[in-house]
Amino acid sequence: MFKWARVVYSEGACALPGVSIKFDRFIPAMWKAVRLGFVQAQHAEFVHLGLRWGFEVGLHPGRVLGHRFFKNYESSTAEAARARVTDATEARVAAGKTMDLGAVLPDTLSILKQVFPAAYIFPMGATAKPLEPTKLRPTDDHTRTGLNAACNMAGPPTLSYSLDAYAEMGRRFLPGFAAHVTDVEAAFPMLPFAPWVWPFMFHRFYPSKGDPRTLHLYVHTTGDFGTRGMPGVFKIFFVDVVMNMARAAQTLTLPMTVYVDDLCGTGPVAKAVTRRVVKFQGWAEDVVGVTFKVIKDKTASQVQLFVGLWWDSFEGTRTLEERKLIQYMDMLLAFSLRKTLSLRERQTVAGRMQRAVLTMPPGASCLLANIFLLMVGLSVAWQKRRTTRKERQDYRFFYDVLQANYGRGYYTTDRFQEGPTVFSDASRSKMYSGGGWCSSWGPFDYWTYGTAAAKKPIDFLEGDTMICSVETQGPTWAKRLVQYKMDNQSFQKSAVKGWSRAERLNLLLKRLFVLQIVATVQYPRASLYAGLPVDFFEAVDELMHNRLAPGSMAKVDIAFERYWKPVAAEHGWDEIITTDDPERGGKMATFVLSMLDNTALVADSIGTYVWALRWKMKLSHQADPVLGVMHWQDFMRSVRVKAHVPHEPRRAVPLRLILAIIASINVAVHWEVQFAFFLVVMLFTFSRSECPCPKAFTGPHGWDPNKHWMVRDIVIRCVSGVYVLAVRFKSIKLPSSRTGALNDPKLVETIASMSHKEKRLGAALIGPSSHRR
Repeated sequence: MFKWARVVYSEGACALPGVSIKFDRFIPAMWKAVRLGFVQAQHAEFVHLGLRWGFEVGLHPGRVLGHRFFKNYESSTAEAARARVTDATEARVAAGKTMDLGAVLPDTLSILKQVFPAAYIFPMGATAKPLEPTKLRPTDDHTRTGLNAACNMAGPPTLSYSLDAYAEMGRRFLPGFAAHVTDVEAAFPMLPFAPWVWPFMFHRFYPSKGDPRTLHLYVHTTGDFGTRGMPGVFKIFFVDVVMNMARAAQTLTLPMTVYVDDLCGTGPVAKAVTRRVVKFQGWAEDVVGVTFKVIKDKTASQVQLFVGLWWDSFEGTRTLEERKLIQYMDMLLAFSLRKTLSLRERQTVAGRMQRAVLTMPPGASCLLANIFLLMVGLSVAWQKRRTTRKERQDYRFFYDVLQANYGRGYYTTDRFQEGPTVFSDASRSKMYSGGGWCSSWGPFDYWTYGTAAAKKPIDFLEGDTMICSVETQGPTWAKRLVQYKMDNQSFQKSAVKGWSRAERLNLLLKRLFVLQIVATVQYPRASLYAGLPVDFFEAVDELMHNRLAPGSMAKVDIAFERYWKPVAAEHGWDEIITTDDPERGGKMATFVLSMLDNTALVADSIGTYVWALRWKMKLSHQADPVLGVMHWQDFMRSVRVKAHVPHEPRRAVPLRLILAIIASINVAVHWEVQFAFFLVVMLFTFSRSECPCPKAFTGPHGWDPNKHWMVRDIVIRCVSGVYVLAVRFKSIKLPSSRTGALNDPKLVETIASMSHKEKRLGAALIGPSSHRR
């Protein structure tokens, strides 16, 4: 040890046998890049000092004191693992990155205490290599010795940094782009430790030769995987210095995403991407001394495996590796039944769930809340804590989600279409508790909360209102970006973060997450009539026909007989558009254009007849013909613009005329008095004549007790000491001018803030509401 320490002080740390960095060529190129503005001076100075004297990885002699010696973990000393850990240890010795100090004798530990004022022997574990199942990777537990706690990550320069490779890859992997993946050879071990750090890198293990029961003492002289400050040191060396040196030399000319020691270059042409990455590899080896695992390189492709995910630039998706998906699901299923879990197990499953979250819609992080809360207070890996019922449910639910989406999700929303803007609000007071929402596409809803729901906090009611809107409109928002506006920051920020410490909000976030999954998961098409016994066909048809009111059925017949049949006959098409007809989009567009040529039909009428024809096909046991037709909504919006005709508001009957009619009534004639009363009620309730009265004496438009007024529907009541007339509306048809007003968010907010009595009176003006209990 002292021999090589003297080499460092006389020649430099790059003279150590395990360090491949070409100090004499590297340093001039680095400072040239600093002068050109590609490399920051503080990073260059940090790397220069580290390569000359060795990297201190955030440690200081005053922070590491005493002697701490630990035995190895069973994962490395077990009979099945021992030989493979020995092979890995001796491979480092052969490469000059670790020194074998000989057998551990009875007085070895006491000699260490005499020679070194402070020294640690860290415990070794072992973990399997995913791509090399016959080998094991030794793990150095510097947390147990306290070395990692002594690392000062603040710098300068700071050794702390966040891994944003997933988001960075999502931004750079544009449609049709190709990605080339490569891996740095022995990333951390290529950088030397400062000699004074070596006494804290002692460890013991069995050699391949000699007495198999005798331990040997080893010491790392170069970086290992386990020291807290090592990732930050390598990031400054490679990402902030080496890669920017390559850009200064015009060798690296394409975007490069880095995840620790994994690199991914992206670009529009596959062959050009591979050629540029190979050029960078050659420069790095020639000038810097950094080598790559070229044999494991993945040639540029539009579908590429990087950091455990398959990235598809055509679809904009990323998918978990199949082996990882199976591994994750097996662990989640097992943990959903476990009564206790250790800190290490919770950390492992949390890390895997965080990666799996990348394949899910926003909000999946709410499923990790219980896991993180149960890790609070645990400091060492083997500490255990009982699992809670909610935690086990989260594991099981996460398992079900992975089973539903097959570990596949979108990494970009750039290819999503623009959706509606949705406004929601809720109110909680003694007089009234309710909520409501409205969409810029037209739909809206509002309700009054029951006694139990009204006791919930306002942030819960605000979130519940949002959930209600997603429940009803979610299927129409698939692959669309929806702007949602609400005025409760507690729920809003929790939704952005993906989880909340408040359990009531976490329940809502989980529900929101489920609704996103339901809206995006595709199921095979199935018919209502497939597998239905013949005896039930008539009953199902009757139910489907009764789904529409007589007036609506009349429009279905008009659309089919008057407008669709001539178009079908002219082009030689079948009158019924069958399910999955590949020409259904063109047929429907032709139907619309034929009505567009008819100048007597305005936009609203065309839209009504399109709806009616779609219903005719569904009543004929076929799928809705516009489902799956690309750009259909954009086409219909364009038709609406083309066929738009300004509506002339209905002329109001002058009040003086109504007063004149009432003044001319003969109070001695019963039917005239009834007519005057009926006229006054319609005047003060803003009712249309078809609401209280039938259009005909008989037939489908005759009198209907479920729609038209009866004597019992009009009563006199005393409200606050005043007698008023109460009228029960069974059906309301609003004029178009007032229907448009209902889409105004301000009006919806006004409705939501009404008192209960005002709400009942308002229902006569704006229509019935659904009551949520």
